[in-house]
Amino acid sequence: MTLKMIDPAAVTDANLVSHNLTDPNAEWSSGATYAAGAVVKVTADKRLYESAAGGNTGNVPSETLGTAWIDRGAMLPWRAFDDGPSSIVESADQIDVRFSLSALARGVAAIGVSATQFRVTVYNGATVTYDQTHVLVDDSEIVDYVTLFTVPLVANNLGILDDFIAGPGNEIRVRIGEVGEPVSVGEIIFGDVPEFGHVVSGLSSEMVDYSTETVDTFGNATIIERGYTFDRDYPIKIMNSDGGRIERALAKLRARRGLYYLTAEIANTWGIATYGRLTRLIKTADAGGWSDVNVTVEGRL
Repeated sequence: MTLKMIDPAAVTDANLVSHNLTDPNAEWSSGATYAAGAVVKVTADKRLYESAAGGNTGNVPSETLGTAWIDRGAMLPWRAFDDGPSSIVESADQIDVRFSLSALARGVAAIGVSATQFRVTVYNGATVTYDQTHVLVDDSEIVDYVTLFTVPLVANNLGILDDFIAGPGNEIRVRIGEVGEPVSVGEIIFGDVPEFGHVVSGLSSEMVDYSTETVDTFGNATIIERGYTFDRDYPIKIMNSDGGRIERALAKLRARRGLYYLTAEIANTWGIATYGRLTRLIKTADAGGWSDVNVTVEGRL
């Protein structure tokens, strides 16, 4: 078993072939007057903006941030590919997106997903070369007739499919949920899946909560909920002769997010995966020809 990582390809106008995620917000107009709290989209920026005050006229959103406008993140469909799984995309129907490839792709993932299933189809022209549906409902605790009626089904919030190979000239279609099913997803990614070393025991996780607690002069405490990270240390073994290559390959993945996991089955079943950035790599070589490597990932999943 190796450490895997889906290295997400950037989604642009050039490779987003089709989608059904239409942003309902009105396009910003220089001649319109906006009330405080009004939300507009600027398609050229692929962003949403909220008016910071009433009587807001003629202020270009991207040029007056903090005074006239507040950046509210990516608009649809780009919110589903904005490198931020906490920006949830909700749809009253199945989400259906399709991408063209300009490089190797061996994995697709739906992160922070709420749906019954996750389907990936690969096309070579009009020919389907891969079509797989992953069921997102966990029924592992239903083991007999009694639990069939007493244990509720639990939906997994992560889906990974990585048993295909596609490349330039191919297209990948991703469908979240069934037709007519209300669904949501935090992030849809696709890309190559490099593998590193041999995983050994000792994987550790740490949740870091950024919520704050304030106490007034009377001793009353107030907790303000903030975001959190789920940091993981992945221990692997590599041959000393392969150390330099793997160090350089991992170093290239720093300063950007990817989905780190062991196998798709383990990630899909137990949720052991980390969508985040590599923050630390420690390697200790021994005289037996092997090196112990610890890969630390600061995660948003």
